[in-house]
Amino acid sequence: MKLSKRAASLLSLASRAGKVSSGEESIEKALQSGTCQLIIISEEASGNTRKKFVNKCHYYGKEAIVCGTVECISTAIGRHTRVAVAVNDKGFAKLLRECIHAETGATMD
Repeated sequence: MKLSKRAASLLSLASRAGKVSSGEESIEKALQSGTCQLIIISEEASGNTRKKFVNKCHYYGKEAIVCGTVECISTAIGRHTRVAVAVNDKGFAKLLRECIHAETGATMD
């Protein structure tokens, strides 16, 4: 499933506000520091990548949503080839969670 236009717009706004981490190391640092509120993982992510991020989210008590393609996520945040992004703001995370769940019925791990 693709990210809805509203979800992609929210993700883009969060990125422009500096409330998004992308890249494996940045996401791990955000989880470890406690700033990460939500992780969005592409449906195209490999099984190992998906499992790694989902397990880390469970360990740190955060939520992971599997939704969207690499292209959708990358375009929304203005970066190339991003498989996952961490949203580091409670407000943006809440809005994205509600939007993605309501519009796409994405799985939440």
